[in-house]
Amino acid sequence: MADIERILSELLDGQTELVMRVAEYERRMDNMVRHGKVTDVDTKRHLARIEIGEKDGQPLKSAWIPYGQAAGEYKSHRPPTKGQQMTMFAPNGEVRQAMLLPFTWSDDNKSPSDKEDEHVDTYGDKFKIVRKKDHLSFTVDKSSITFEPGKITVNVDGSKTVWTKENITNTSPEVKDVGISKLGLKSEDSETKKTVVEGDQKSPRVLIDNGDLEAESDLVS
Repeated sequence: MADIERILSELLDGQTELVMRVAEYERRMDNMVRHGKVTDVDTKRHLARIEIGEKDGQPLKSAWIPYGQAAGEYKSHRPPTKGQQMTMFAPNGEVRQAMLLPFTWSDDNKSPSDKEDEHVDTYGDKFKIVRKKDHLSFTVDKSSITFEPGKITVNVDGSKTVWTKENITNTSPEVKDVGISKLGLKSEDSETKKTVVEGDQKSPRVLIDNGDLEAESDLVS
């Protein structure tokens, strides 16, 4: 009888241990990969927390977890923002070894592009970088600069300047040259009716008449 009781006790203990081990494995499996929105960010410690469920009607937050960044010869500081979708990846289900990785788009954070031939980076709603094989552009609010083969375009709130090998085109209503060696062309002088080339402050003008130069002072280049 005693032997039977001992055997039953050992079986019960073994069953209890098995149940506990299965529960631990299930807990670890649940913690291996979790998706959620960022709730808190600590940029000084490079840690963040995500929402991993609910408890009593309140968001259940993860522990503070490192978020992935480029950390080799090339380094990047791109902290996540609140509301961003991220994935918590924990090897073997151990949260102490977990890392947060960017997840995917959401209704609150949509993709900045749907074109397959361009890479786009944005920061807020006013800063944007677009990269293509033959195109690079930077935009800040209403100002932009675009690099293309043989051409650079600068656009400031609708006023555009285009540089090419052949010429420079500007659509601004007024163009000013500033500097010690500036030259600005005008059609004619109001007094002499001669074409005027404005020089710098030390040599204010050169008068041109039928191919002859009449210099009031020497130009300083």
